[in-house]
Amino acid sequence: MSDGRDENATAPVCRPRAATEPLGDGRLLVRAPAKLNLALRVGPVREDGFHPLDSLVVKVTLYDELEFVARDDGRVRLTCDDASIGPVADNLVVRAATAMQARAAVGAGVDIVLRKRIPAGAGLGGGSADAAVTLGVLNELWDCGVAEGPLAAMAAELGSDVPLTLGPPAARMRGRGEILDAATIRPFCAVLITPPVHSPTAAVYRAFDDAAPSALAPLDVSAFATRPASEWADATVNDLYAPACRVCGRIAEWADAATAATGEAVRMTGSGSALFIAADDLDAAIAIAGRLDDRMAGRASVVSQNSW
Repeated sequence: MSDGRDENATAPVCRPRAATEPLGDGRLLVRAPAKLNLALRVGPVREDGFHPLDSLVVKVTLYDELEFVARDDGRVRLTCDDASIGPVADNLVVRAATAMQARAAVGAGVDIVLRKRIPAGAGLGGGSADAAVTLGVLNELWDCGVAEGPLAAMAAELGSDVPLTLGPPAARMRGRGEILDAATIRPFCAVLITPPVHSPTAAVYRAFDDAAPSALAPLDVSAFATRPASEWADATVNDLYAPACRVCGRIAEWADAATAATGEAVRMTGSGSALFIAADDLDAAIAIAGRLDDRMAGRASVVSQNSW
């Protein structure tokens, strides 16, 4: 899950990496970044079955890696180093490739190797990022010519978080996730903690609905642009935290333990289970990570904002 370990750090430091790397022999390596919901407001379910969202989302320097090589026999093949993603045929990467294949010339196919570094079921958007990367790469590889707007619409059809990776490094996300506006965020780092808990998104939203939520609360994003990360505690709200803890009680156990160890505000991203502590800079994040016990340090990494 990291690109290198700082000599003074107890958790690996995930360094920025390039978005793409040609590997030769027609192979292309592409990275898909994880995301953090710095703030997430959720409203009651709409008539169309979706929940209205208002969230400030930022891409960070933890990446899945996908390797692509074209085929000319119309086959789409995916292999992955992580069995926890479930059946390959159901994976968002395959669904994205199939959707793009409908726009491609006859015979367009691809071999994709997916190396998972972003834990599944953690609210970090790894699967969605993988799908978005696949759409973008195959649009070019197969010369489909899908413009930016229709490509974003294809992404939204695959899932609410999928358009994020096609958007700016930081964005305010509204609607059901399809409305993205570039956002300004003061530079920060974060200690990312991934408890060994899979948080099922559908179950978390059911628990949210069972609590009879009130109307979508307004989100004030100004603090993230003007204040240092150490002063964000009152702004980093997540309406899904309480329902996620009702579904997976261990999330609260890990959050409470991290708070006790570090003395810092611990927040959850998305529908969980990943937790994060925002820090002003890399040195501050490394110092915070150094206060974690061995159990938590073994599930932690230090990330920063991704620039693309």
